[in-house]
Formats: sequence, structure tokens, C-alpha cells
Amino acid sequence: MGKERTKTLQVWYTGRMKRVFYVFCATVLGVLLSVLLHAGIEGAYLAALRSSGKNPHWVTVLGGGQCALPLWVVYALPIAGALFGLWCGVTWWRIIYIEHRLAFKKNSESGTDANR
Repeated sequence: MGKERTKTLQVWYTGRMKRVFYVFCATVLGVLLSVLLHAGIEGAYLAALRSSGKNPHWVTVLGGGQCALPLWVVYALPIAGALFGLWCGVTWWRIIYIEHRLAFKKNSESGTDANR
């Protein structure tokens, strides 16, 4: 009884931790991509202001650096990035590990890939 339970817990824990780590990494990637998007948007915004001869209104963000974008954009981008990363992580986990849609399958008769 004890060995069966231990094995069941190990399988559950290993699979669960793998999924949590996968989704966590996808969420972090979404936040990092939102930082790149923020830099691109702010660069384009500053270039547009410079070409029109206007000065940007700088706001202090989280007591640190300054940003020319409105505060709602500054806070919405990382939240949107995290939500996008979470959605991507859950969706691709399902596609790759549950549905096995992207599994590499080889046709044993002809020696060619079945997915091509």
C-alpha cells in the first residue's frame, strides 16, 4: 500500500510541477515581451512628439525611472503580457502534452513523416 501511494504521488507531483514550471516560464516570457513592446511603443511615441515639436510629459513609475507614456499604458502592458503568457502556456501545454498534436510521428511503412 505504501509503495503504490508513493509512486502515485511521485507521478502526480512530477507531472504537476512540470506543468506549473511550463506555464510559469510562458508567463515570464509574456512579461518580457511586454517590456520589449513597451520600449517600441515609447520610442515611437517620443519620435512622434519630437517630429511635431512637442515636449513629452514625464511621469515617475514605481518610484524609479521615468516614462513618457500614460500611467494606464505603463501598468496595462505588463498585466496584458502576463495574461497573454498565461494563455499561451496553458494552450500550448494542452496542444503539446495532452492532445499530442505536434508529436513527431514516423510512418513505419514508407519511412516518411506523417505530419508533413
